[in-house]
Amino acid sequence: MNVADFVPQGIPLHWFFGAAGTALILITGIAWLAVLKRTFRKRLEAVVDAPERARELIHRKHGSTFIAMRSGVIETVARTRGAAIVSLSGADRIWIRRAKTRARQRDIRRVLEFIPDTGLFACFSAALRKRRAATILLDWLDESDDLFALQRIALSAPGETFDGAAALELLGERLDRIREMTGDPQWPPRFFAVNIMLHSDDERSVRGVWSAFDDTNRFIREMVARDIQTDDTDELYRRLFDLYLHDPVFEVRRAARRRLDSQFADRYRVDRDNLSETEALHIMGLLEQDSSEDEAIAMTCLSEENLELALPAARYLQKAGVLSRLFRNATFSDPDDFERIRRLLTTAATVHVTGFLSELHHTARPAPLMLAARVLERAGDSRLIAVLARSVFALPFDESRQDDVYAATLTTIAARGTESALELLRQELWAHRYQPDVAGQLLESVPPRAQPIVMDTALSLLRDPEFSCRDALHALFARFEGIYFLPALLDILQSGSDADGRPARVSAVKILTQAGLPYARQYLLESLSTIPPDEARELAALYAESAGDDFAERVWEIINGRDGDTRAALIAILPAVQNKSFLKPIREAVHDADPRVRTAAIWALLEFGDSKSFNQAVDRLRDPVERVRIEAATALGAHGTAATLQEVRQVLEDEQEVDDVKRSAIAGLARSEQKQSIAILTDLLERDDHWDDVAIEALAHKRTAKHVGELVQQLKDGSPRLREKLMRSFRRMGTDGEQAMLELLEQDIPALRPHVTEILEQTGFVEETVRKMAHRDSVVRRDAAEALSAIATLAAFRGIVLAARDPDPEVRVRVTRALEKLDTEEGKSVLSQLENDPERRVRKFTLWALERYRARDL
Repeated sequence: MNVADFVPQGIPLHWFFGAAGTALILITGIAWLAVLKRTFRKRLEAVVDAPERARELIHRKHGSTFIAMRSGVIETVARTRGAAIVSLSGADRIWIRRAKTRARQRDIRRVLEFIPDTGLFACFSAALRKRRAATILLDWLDESDDLFALQRIALSAPGETFDGAAALELLGERLDRIREMTGDPQWPPRFFAVNIMLHSDDERSVRGVWSAFDDTNRFIREMVARDIQTDDTDELYRRLFDLYLHDPVFEVRRAARRRLDSQFADRYRVDRDNLSETEALHIMGLLEQDSSEDEAIAMTCLSEENLELALPAARYLQKAGVLSRLFRNATFSDPDDFERIRRLLTTAATVHVTGFLSELHHTARPAPLMLAARVLERAGDSRLIAVLARSVFALPFDESRQDDVYAATLTTIAARGTESALELLRQELWAHRYQPDVAGQLLESVPPRAQPIVMDTALSLLRDPEFSCRDALHALFARFEGIYFLPALLDILQSGSDADGRPARVSAVKILTQAGLPYARQYLLESLSTIPPDEARELAALYAESAGDDFAERVWEIINGRDGDTRAALIAILPAVQNKSFLKPIREAVHDADPRVRTAAIWALLEFGDSKSFNQAVDRLRDPVERVRIEAATALGAHGTAATLQEVRQVLEDEQEVDDVKRSAIAGLARSEQKQSIAILTDLLERDDHWDDVAIEALAHKRTAKHVGELVQQLKDGSPRLREKLMRSFRRMGTDGEQAMLELLEQDIPALRPHVTEILEQTGFVEETVRKMAHRDSVVRRDAAEALSAIATLAAFRGIVLAARDPDPEVRVRVTRALEKLDTEEGKSVLSQLENDPERRVRKFTLWALERYRARDL
């Protein structure tokens, strides 16, 4: 038979085969689906028996779409083998999602039947939107014998928001049960209930809502603050303000603040003075950017010393742009305002709020730069220090140094400067290397960590004979690690003796000595002759301390050596070592053939204080070499005993001696502590006008109270010619001499008082002190009043009475004490002259001061 015989007549053959093929495919597909369904069911049952295989048998093999399509199978297995398979298969998430978003009735029923504890809220959400879903949920509630069915809705999605008004319409018949939920120990049922009660005007519901302001759960308090509607605005304002000030949860306070702003903007006011610290902290975290009142509160808190308040205040002011504005607009025109801004910004930086410093990129004005320097010294992005340095160093030099902007910037670079800032500092140092005051300031600002950046420049400055700021440079090397500069300094010491290299060698000796490197001692000892004696003495003491016994051994080797310069330099510094074992070779050196050695020995003997050897030094006053006699005259004049000074007097009286020797003797007498030195110099002034300038200058150096007293005695007993010359000396003494004279007045020596006061008046000290009575600093005025009271002359009292109405009580006390001196027989004459002074203001203030003084005893 042919296959075509099976085809019914009238049907085309290809149609028949097509239909047969389709039927075969459908049958095969149905069979395959049945196999898949059966296989899936077996896998579900296997998972029920072994839940740990859920990932292996279901989740890895089937996607969510397949599982959703097999919901019926899952339902069947769940009814026969237990509802756990719903969660194990992942169908629970699919059903809950579709119930919530699509409100499909079958999914809602599945959720209510199998997974109500996790999916009830999804069904509740659907019921709020779809009537059929609402009917299913209500039927389920009616049929349920669970008294806590409503709680289960809330617990299935804790804290989920929903339309409370729609929920009230849906569950209105169960409102009593809902109100009971406000007493539930768990917060989700209370949250659920209050959200519904917010829309009920029932008195009991309203009361329950007001109670929710004190609920222990933050979400409930936040919801009530945000959503409550009431006609009792006073109570609402009170409750909201209480939450705003006292609630410990930020979100609750924020909700309260927003409600206050939206409903009570015209009523909301905060008085910082009436707030506790905690209340202020709560407020600071919720300040509004566009509120001038909030800005004022933040400024007040930032100006206080409480850093805990300063942090939120600074953060607010930074976000509001206030700190940037203050920084950008700062000027020096109002010092008080500038200081206020500085304190505010410094406090902000202390709590690490430094965003305003970004304004550095856009300003080159000195005042903002000064603020940046003060702030960046302790806080802020250290990379900005380079920006600061570049701006300050680019200013005209006079402008940058004004108001200490330059110094403050250097301090900041030293404290926290990055490599870029330190490189700018190095460049600035090189640019100003021949300006000693600036170079010294820059060198002092170089921190130890800048050594790799600055070392080459520092060595170049050390070798530069024109560079004069040596002390600051030495101090810089003292801060550096010696191992890095030792080779360069040793090369300098061995570089020769040309004139240009001498400053560098002197510096090298000082630096190496201060560094105390034990392996460089011989270099140093042989190089001491290259530096001035006074400095060499100081370095020798340091050297001897670090070298110990080794020092003496090496000294003997050099003293017994050949080189005169080295021997002389070493002998000159030995007194600083305080080792008297060296006295014998020094005494012998007084008679050495080399004049330089003899000169050094003279100084060394005198500085050792070896009185037994003074006669040997005196012999050098007749040395054949003038240079030795000059040094001997200076040394003996400065350090000689009373007997030795008589030898110096003879030199001054010797008509055959050259003027240079005499001038040196006078210079030495200027430094002498001996009383006889003053008599020698005054005798010289008395008999010879040739030495007036030198002798008067020498006496001007006698500024101790003892010396000034002796000079006043000489003035008292001297001739008019001598008195005039001594007065010139007193004028040259300056502040130190004036203070010594005030000390003499305090000793109250009647014989000297009139002469001391005469000197102070003639030198202009009294007039200058009277002018200080108008100084803005009360401390200066107090000291001036004390000095005038001690002088107690007519001119002094004219200044004192003018201060009788001084605003400072301490000044007025000193004026009153001074007036006590007028209440004596000696003071009556001065008082009479004050009362009859030709200047009306003096007479007026004298009368007022006396009335004040006399009223003291009433």
